[in-house]
Amino acid sequence: MTLVKRYENFLQKFVVGGKVVKVSYFQEQGLGVFLETLEAQGWLELFTDPKRGCSVPDLAEFYAHYVVTN
Repeated sequence: MTLVKRYENFLQKFVVGGKVVKVSYFQEQGLGVFLETLEAQGWLELFTDPKRGCSVPDLAEFYAHYVVTN
């Protein structure tokens, strides 16, 4: 699926729905690298700032670009 198609697909879904990531929980679970990656790519605030809220287009863009590698 192309990036544009993935983005359009995620725009049509109810993505994350305003949930905020608890950084301490992710660190306790050994997912600090994930948080560092989000920060390096400029996405961490999207998930951790409760005052900012979550933008569906921004989340759709994040998920459209997100790739899990081993």
